[in-house]
Amino acid sequence: MSTLPNITRHTFTFCFPGQGNDPCGALADLHQHAEELRGSIESTLALIEHEAAQHEPGLQPGLVTQVLLTHQHALPLPSGVMQLALYGAAVVLNQLLHDAGVRPALILAQSFGEIAARVCAGVLSIEQGVAAVCALNAAYRSEEGRGGMLLINLAPQKTQALLDRWPELKLELGSVNAPEQCIISGEMSGLNGLLERYGDNTPPLRWVPIAYASHYSAHRHVAEVMNARLQPLKQQPFRMPIYSTVLRRCYRHGEDLHELFTRGVTHPTDLPKTLTTLAPDHRRLFIDMGVNRGMSMCILKSLRDAKTYTPLAAPPNALRQLLVDSQTLNVLRPLVNGPVSAQTHAHMAYTFSDPQLHPQTNQSAHDGHRHTYWRLQHLLKQLPDGIHGFKQPEWLMAVATHAAINDPSLFMGCVIQQGLCIGTLLAFEQDHPHAARWRRELETGESLGVYALTEIGRSNSHMAPCLEAVFDTDTRTFVLNTPNNAALKFANVGINNLNKMGVVFAELTVQDQRCGVFAFVLPLSDAQGPCPGIEMSSPAEIRAVPLDYGVLRFNQVRISFDAWLCDGAHIDDSNRFHDPLGNTDRRLIRSLFAPKNVWAMVGTGLSSVMLACATLALTHANRRTTQARIGNGTSLLDFRTQRRALFGCLATAYVMKSFANDCACLWIEGTASQSSLDNTGAGEVTWTPWAAISQRLALLKALCAPAAEAVATECRLRCGVAGALNLNRFADYEGMAKIYQDAGGNNRMILLDAAKVLIGQPLSKPTPPDPQAELDDPEYSLSMARTLEYRLLKEVADHVAARRTLGEDDMQVWNSKLMVVARAGEAHAQRLAIESAVKAGDSLPPGLAKDLVNALCGLYVLDYLHKHAAWYISEGLMDSTRYRALEEQLNRLSDFLAPHALLLIDAFGHGEATRAAIARAEPYADALTAKLQWAQG
Repeated sequence: MSTLPNITRHTFTFCFPGQGNDPCGALADLHQHAEELRGSIESTLALIEHEAAQHEPGLQPGLVTQVLLTHQHALPLPSGVMQLALYGAAVVLNQLLHDAGVRPALILAQSFGEIAARVCAGVLSIEQGVAAVCALNAAYRSEEGRGGMLLINLAPQKTQALLDRWPELKLELGSVNAPEQCIISGEMSGLNGLLERYGDNTPPLRWVPIAYASHYSAHRHVAEVMNARLQPLKQQPFRMPIYSTVLRRCYRHGEDLHELFTRGVTHPTDLPKTLTTLAPDHRRLFIDMGVNRGMSMCILKSLRDAKTYTPLAAPPNALRQLLVDSQTLNVLRPLVNGPVSAQTHAHMAYTFSDPQLHPQTNQSAHDGHRHTYWRLQHLLKQLPDGIHGFKQPEWLMAVATHAAINDPSLFMGCVIQQGLCIGTLLAFEQDHPHAARWRRELETGESLGVYALTEIGRSNSHMAPCLEAVFDTDTRTFVLNTPNNAALKFANVGINNLNKMGVVFAELTVQDQRCGVFAFVLPLSDAQGPCPGIEMSSPAEIRAVPLDYGVLRFNQVRISFDAWLCDGAHIDDSNRFHDPLGNTDRRLIRSLFAPKNVWAMVGTGLSSVMLACATLALTHANRRTTQARIGNGTSLLDFRTQRRALFGCLATAYVMKSFANDCACLWIEGTASQSSLDNTGAGEVTWTPWAAISQRLALLKALCAPAAEAVATECRLRCGVAGALNLNRFADYEGMAKIYQDAGGNNRMILLDAAKVLIGQPLSKPTPPDPQAELDDPEYSLSMARTLEYRLLKEVADHVAARRTLGEDDMQVWNSKLMVVARAGEAHAQRLAIESAVKAGDSLPPGLAKDLVNALCGLYVLDYLHKHAAWYISEGLMDSTRYRALEEQLNRLSDFLAPHALLLIDAFGHGEATRAAIARAEPYADALTAKLQWAQG
């Protein structure tokens, strides 16, 4: 079927047909109606004209351009002009698509079309392609008028049988175009003889407008001349596979492509057989690069359910829209990719498309946990070497993106294995005899990581863990012991018969001196069960993100000296402890280095999940209609409630993704110095150490988790019953957001710590917002956000200063203002996120993409002002008129975005990677029923 292309839902196969089509006026309509494309069309044709003049001295200047851009010419054309025009049309179209970012996954080339195909694949330049066409013309010139070709809609076996009836005619089966379409090649006398003998039989024989016989075995001399003329053209390696209908296979690297091309002079083509060699791909769209739908029709006849599109045979507006959408998507996609290249994302998307990495349904909780670990080990074996040792840290961000979309449980496994356990070993392996080996065991999946930090008995247990590692001065070993149930470690230990390696945090005690919190590495379990002295509970299930969470006890477990990740600290021969960091707070901050990795991964993962939720819900609302009495048959997205809510969700996702990308860049830059003690934070540790470790990365998680929960919940509710179904993924993503309200550090504590740090620094008063500014002015929005942050921080700072003059202790000073402190921390995080989104929009060139992201950013910021309107009004920063105008502007922005819903879904969505029924291209009812198992009575 003929299909309009979708840049993200389709993989493209560019199809370059052979000769025999009429190029006259092929580009005329496009050139006339698409003013924005004229420059590119004309410059490409000028290049072709100039090069052709070097090889065809008798060629009328500008004739090829006139043939393509006007309707003033008709077949037959002067010698060689038809070939140059067909080549020109294909190359112009390829250039337009290339400039817009439409690239093929592979190329299918038929006979003469192999020349343009090689240009598309980067083997030849446009000029070299012209030289190749002229070489073909020169080689065939002596044969012009002596032979030709006839087309018949008959199966190849029957066509050959027809030729066998009159062998004296010396005709050959030159091409198989379709199961029941062939081309016959031969000398004119033989072809005329066939026409005379065949008479009025059906199917009829029809002339193909070519002045010689191609794919004709008698033309070996033509092939030799052509090959000799092609040899001076230096070839480059092809950038994507080229399938030749002459070879009936793909070109191979290292082959002489010139010699292979000349085989088409004497060898037949077979399109149907070549199509059978293509790997199955349900997303494949064949883009016919010819001047008519001839090749498309042959593909449709050869492949059941094939999808084709012929740009030059369709209305110009269809191609224009494809090019505009593609250019817009090319601008928008980097905003989603962040610091990770498109190639890296594509590689990881392919990795996670493996069904073996997808969770299974209807498993028991225990079997599900085991399968998650099996999938984690399977994934680790597929990852590229660049991720190991964080040599190319962007790979970890790519894993975070695609693991989160794939399955939150697998994502949690990646966070523990890679972010926490591998991250800890990587930071502390310098000068350690075994840490690098342990890390490699985790990287390959030989061992599964357990990060044992949290204790179940007290809040903020990481600040002063009850688990002690007591140094035995006689044996120079350590003894780990859990003194009571309150000191039990909460970790992923519910499955107790796998090879698990623990990164265990304990208070180091040397000769009764408490030396600070350090990490110790030891085996916890193997295939037979827990190691001696270690107890592991059954799973304590968390429905939101299932994993084998449980509790862990150490009963006088003796571990070697090298189990200690000392990180520059040491115990001398006199059993005296030394730490270059100087105090236990700095040591705590240093020991808990790895949560930085978690915050970067979680921010990246949650922002990706938000985009997935918003685009899934928009997809559903955009194509679902209502049967209500008001607006019967109307798309759900036409209703204001849906439109505001869902574009609001997309706006939140976009702003959080912008913030996550900036934070990911910060994290990537920091990986180069992660083993250095000099980078240990020196900030004050109050409620938690998180702000002292990395305030911005911690705030990223603290902001993204509640935002993701709100987005997932809203999208689920807006999709009705479809939203409630597990297979549509909202429940999974909502659960993931819930778990990270506390996992990786309590978000409220992070906000409190951040605000406390900020008020200890000089506060800069922002420029007051202009009360007359337009609501869509980014400077106004930023000024309002900065003012909210500043005044809340100033309120807290003034309160603390006043209470301290009264002699109150810290609990009295802070406790009475904690609600405002948390709001101030959140306002700071919101301001950072908004600035990231504004910066991302400012980086784009003028055009639709910039307008769309500015609208999304504006929607988010104005909604933020709307939520805090009471405070702004109370502070005299907003009056009732402006408050009411907020509502109108929010409506205008969502109305502006609505016509571009599909484009935004394509740009920001993850589509089929979610495996949701509502993401499928087919109608939702069909997609849902296809995912279910059925019983028949």
